[in-house]
Amino acid sequence: MRLEKIEYSQFDGQPKEWKVDECSFGLTNLIIGKNATGKTRLLNIIRGLASNIAEGGKLRFGEGNYRAEFSIAGKSYVYFLKYHQRVVESEKLIIDKELYLTRDAKGEGKLKAEKVGDDIDFKIDSDQIAVATKRDSIQHSYLDDLHTWAKSVARYDFGGGLGKDQILLRLGGEARSDNDIRIDIRKTDQVVRIFIQALEELKDSFSQSILEDMKYLGYEIEAVGVDALEGISIDSPLPISVSAPPIGLYLKESDLPIATGQHEMSDGMFSALSVLAQVSYALATNQVTCLLVDDIGQGLDYERSSALVKRVVDKAERASTQLIMTTNDRFIMNAIPLEKWIVLVRTGGLVQNLNYRNSKELFDEFDDTGLNNFDFFSSGYYRKKTKK
Repeated sequence: MRLEKIEYSQFDGQPKEWKVDECSFGLTNLIIGKNATGKTRLLNIIRGLASNIAEGGKLRFGEGNYRAEFSIAGKSYVYFLKYHQRVVESEKLIIDKELYLTRDAKGEGKLKAEKVGDDIDFKIDSDQIAVATKRDSIQHSYLDDLHTWAKSVARYDFGGGLGKDQILLRLGGEARSDNDIRIDIRKTDQVVRIFIQALEELKDSFSQSILEDMKYLGYEIEAVGVDALEGISIDSPLPISVSAPPIGLYLKESDLPIATGQHEMSDGMFSALSVLAQVSYALATNQVTCLLVDDIGQGLDYERSSALVKRVVDKAERASTQLIMTTNDRFIMNAIPLEKWIVLVRTGGLVQNLNYRNSKELFDEFDDTGLNNFDFFSSGYYRKKTKK
């Protein structure tokens, strides 16, 4: 299932109202805009909708009004959800222009039962989402599609650490990582556990692929993996003994005699390693349908940030997985074709967008100027089409 469009608002009619006009997406998307235009917030909106659906149907946020359109196997899903102060006011699901689910503020509604061949009545708590709580693979299998999408949305905040401060401890001589339970790929701060899990499932092919990825970015790396991190002192607040150094990621660079642990890596290097490892594992194991990457390439130089974006785009496109990234980096803008851009423009609490799907003439016109992609943004050329 792929997200095609999303429209969102909150606090409608109030001074703090925030609205995102309908925004459409392709397979690969680069969201750009000036600071505070809503790039990160748009990712929050997508991730928020996914979390609400995936987390058992209980609302995780206080306010939201969504209209989201998805496509799967030639079918169109349009989902509406409006809630206020953690109470659902309305919810509706339309598939190929036919109403499959509707509910009101009392939690009462109807949904299509496939085996029965008719609509059935239901009532749920007012703070629950029907598309999650009424899942039934026999009677309402169409709801599984939405749930699968929601559980498969992974977000990576490039400037947010991505697990650099997370390590594993050896307690009583054993590394405690709960590897008997497959970790949720959405827990992107637990990259060490994800890396260990990837090595167990994919063997040496995984570490070899990450080695090649890092070399593509210009890092002269001989080895990558998980091992004890020397030189770290652990003071445990619990009455337990830490019998060995903690476990973390490492890289062995060609021009250094010893390996570099994750605590010694630059933030840019570690973020690149973490994103590549987590994205590669999620794609290789078919656990992701939508990748969200905020501020991709932050902290990297021109060559490495451009190479990282190209590598991530290539991985996602080869797997036919939707990729939605944000950036303010001119080099990344120049590395991604304009037809994959989404330019955000904010006026007060209204966020509008321009892309190749809604402004093809403007993008084609700029293409004829011979200027580079960044000029489309830096010169304000895109404002020629901004709605009033």
